[in-house]
Amino acid sequence: MRHRILAALALMIAFVGCAMAREKRIDLPQPDDKPSAAGKPIQVFILMGQSNMVGMGDIGPETAKGTLTHLTRIDKKFPWLVDGDKWTSRKDVYYHDARVKKGAPLSPTANNGNAIGPELGFGYVMGHVLDEPVLVLKSCIGNRSLGWDLLPPGSKSFTCEGKTYAGYKDTPDSWVDGQPKKEVKWYAGKQYDDDMTTATDAL
Repeated sequence: MRHRILAALALMIAFVGCAMAREKRIDLPQPDDKPSAAGKPIQVFILMGQSNMVGMGDIGPETAKGTLTHLTRIDKKFPWLVDGDKWTSRKDVYYHDARVKKGAPLSPTANNGNAIGPELGFGYVMGHVLDEPVLVLKSCIGNRSLGWDLLPPGSKSFTCEGKTYAGYKDTPDSWVDGQPKKEVKWYAGKQYDDDMTTATDAL
């Protein structure tokens, strides 16, 4: 239950952040290179999803529009991510990829050195607004469907135009009543369960 609450909170913060960004641009200050206050409980945020959560935002090259290097060096956006010719990092936010079992203080290169995902913007904001140490724990894999592989517990099946779509733990992903169901060695929400198990093991 606690994991689901944190996941819902992360989504809510992301939506609120998008709404605030439309109203007014808010710049973050440069990270102060200090660790978080000692003795405070760690705030854990679990990020789950598919390809975009894994990280599809290219860091370079600088000459390519849309890359992080081009946005920061050429377009001069997101100044809190750069310090001279180096990337900044947040000593108060630790990023861990549970699937590959690797982590580092959060920075543009903390994910895999080549691409970024939502953890970068989310983690920098959380590090700024929270006094407690922050752990951004990512547990995800690409090529998965949000309505099948990652369907969360509690999701109910529903019928539309004569076809029933799976609820959590149902199989297959859809079927027509009265017709034989296709047999598959998977169930709705299997990847959600696997990713949550991976995240829990990392904790």
